[in-house]
Amino acid sequence: MRAWSGGREEYPWLMALIGMTIVSVVAAGIAGAIAGIPAHSVSRQNVMTIMAMTPISLFVVVIVLTTRAAMLQIPNPIGKALAFVRGHARSPAAVAACLLPILVLPWLMGSFGTLKMLMPRVVDFTWDDQFAAIDRILFLGRHPWEISHFLMGNAVVTRIVDFIYSMWVALLFFAVLVYALFAPRYDRARFFLAFGASWLLIGVVGAYVFASAGPCFTAQIGASSAPEFASLMERLRTIDSQSLVGAVRWQDKLWTHHSTGHYALGMGISAMPSMHNAITWLYALTLKRAPLPYRVAAWAFVAVIFLGSIHLGWHYAVDGLVAFAMMSGIWWGAGAFLEKTATADALRGSGATAAADTDSPRGLLAA
Repeated sequence: MRAWSGGREEYPWLMALIGMTIVSVVAAGIAGAIAGIPAHSVSRQNVMTIMAMTPISLFVVVIVLTTRAAMLQIPNPIGKALAFVRGHARSPAAVAACLLPILVLPWLMGSFGTLKMLMPRVVDFTWDDQFAAIDRILFLGRHPWEISHFLMGNAVVTRIVDFIYSMWVALLFFAVLVYALFAPRYDRARFFLAFGASWLLIGVVGAYVFASAGPCFTAQIGASSAPEFASLMERLRTIDSQSLVGAVRWQDKLWTHHSTGHYALGMGISAMPSMHNAITWLYALTLKRAPLPYRVAAWAFVAVIFLGSIHLGWHYAVDGLVAFAMMSGIWWGAGAFLEKTATADALRGSGATAAADTDSPRGLLAA
């Protein structure tokens, strides 16, 4: 039986994740005080709602793994799962590496939600016309939504894209659990460092610096480029009148909450850079050494989310391209942090640590 000790290589990235969370919570409190609203109360409501999703996500994880074990006819899946639990409980650091991201990230994301909602009270939406113009340059005088609706603008395809796009939020909670509980230690550390930093650097700093509302709100904010997106919104509303398009309903709800100053989970308007595109890009970067089916699925998801963000009027193409570039930089920075703290090799595993990492039900996740 292994001594319940060691594993200190987990602590640097865990402390960094806790530090980012503290920065996010404090920033939300300061912004709320300036705006004259109880930001911590709003953040706490966000956190409680996010954490309420954890049991549901965990149930989905169990169903997925059980189904996959049955499909692959993996022998003794319960025994492998128990071995995995023993392996992940081999030290206080190992337990912390599994549980802390699940407990801490709702606070970081909840504070991000508060900061996003407060943004229009701090800065105006001033970049939409510039981003619309950049899109026209990139696509040779056309808007990318015109191309997407020409190629896949029928109602059925639009509703499929809308459904997949809406699954991004559900997958967010699912991904946190899967990476926390099942990812190899180095991949887990790098993922959560990049994941946490992205909410601050892309979702907050980037959003405040390049404040924009997105094509779907250009008319409401009085942007000069609004007529260029009128046909897009008319097409989406026509499809919605025939059969539900969640994006249209959610856009209406967002604007209602924004215009009335009502703060709730998932509210807030910000287009540049796109967190939807940033997080899907992170999934693909993290899975670059995974079996081929996972890599293909990850890059397909990147493509659908990028196209959907344009097709449904949420984003300019440049929002996604900037998000890809920023997330790539953050991913590199996360790797550099692990190398700088001299924990990368230990987390990748060698000797006793490598042996400990074999105590996981890899067969449940293998292709």
